[in-house]
Formats: sequence, structure tokens, C-alpha cells
Amino acid sequence: MKINKITYYDHKLEWQFEPIHFSELNLLVGISGVGKTQILKSIMSLRKIARGGSLNGVEWDIDFSLNNYEYKWNGKFEKKEVNEFIIDTEQSEKDKFRIHREHLSVNGKTLIERSNNEIMFNGTKLPKLSPFQSAVQILSEEEDIAPVKDGFNKVIYSEQLRIENHVYIDDIIYSSLMSNNLSAKKYSSLE
Repeated sequence: MKINKITYYDHKLEWQFEPIHFSELNLLVGISGVGKTQILKSIMSLRKIARGGSLNGVEWDIDFSLNNYEYKWNGKFEKKEVNEFIIDTEQSEKDKFRIHREHLSVNGKTLIERSNNEIMFNGTKLPKLSPFQSAVQILSEEEDIAPVKDGFNKVIYSEQLRIENHVYIDDIIYSSLMSNNLSAKKYSSLE
């Protein structure tokens, strides 16, 4: 999956970034506090939404390429005041947030159109489904939706450690580089 453009707004935190356009190689560079980590966390929030997470006050719009298809996915969760001091790993229904709208298209063709009242999938109205999970999660077994869910499942956020000018990378990323028939000698500094 390659992210082409992303816009993200967290209404609860009143934090947003305007459209960020990505190219083939992207570096997030800036002084402390300008939002580099927030951009990465926003992408991870989209992964959580694609996996069925319910996020308070989040609104998103992302364009991405996957398997030679161009996707556009956007949506918005409701914003509610919640007691921040209750720590519970399992969200009860009263602690979940409804999706107000959601849209997914591939190559300009609408796959999912969701409003407060209904979900349309490939032009067909679906029976009432969970208002707290994304349609990407709910319909993840469908042939048209499965690649989207799989693409977001492959998003990895890993803190990199920098010690004595040696950069250590995640073993999964290293294995991926090696399995793509890249020369181990060329990348031996990654070991």
C-alpha cells in the first residue's frame, strides 16, 4: 500500500493537518513538536479504524494505491465528552463512537457509501450493521474490500533506535528487504 495523500482531523484534541501529499520516498523532518509523530500516529489510527476501532471525533480522508488500484477512503466519527479516567480495555457500547459518514471508492467507482442511517455497498442497501465499526472492517470478507483491510494490516509503526551512529531497524522490515531479492551485500549496513 502506498499513501498518496492524507488529511486528518481529531476534533477531540482539536488537532489537524491539511492534505499531505506523499511521493515514492518520504522523510518527516522537523524540529521537536511540529507534528512528525502525530502524522505517524494518525496513519496508525486509520489502521485501527480499518480493523474496527471506534475513535472519538476523528475525521479522515486518504488516497492510496494498492495492487495497481487507486483508492479514496474518508469518514467521520462522532465527538463525545467522555470520562478520561476510566481505563477499560473493552469498550462498552456507551463508550464507543458512531460513524457519521464513510465513503470508499476504487478507481472512481463507489464501493461503500455510508451515512447515519444506511450503508450502501456496490449500490445495494445493506441491513442495519454496527454503527461503531468502519464498513471496511464489517465488509472485510468481501472481495472488493479485503485488499483494503489487508493493506492497512501491513502498516507498521516502529520506533527506531539510534545508538552511536548505528541505525537499527525492525526485523520484519529487514526480512522484507531481503526477501525481495535485494542484494544482502548492498544492504549489509542494515545488519
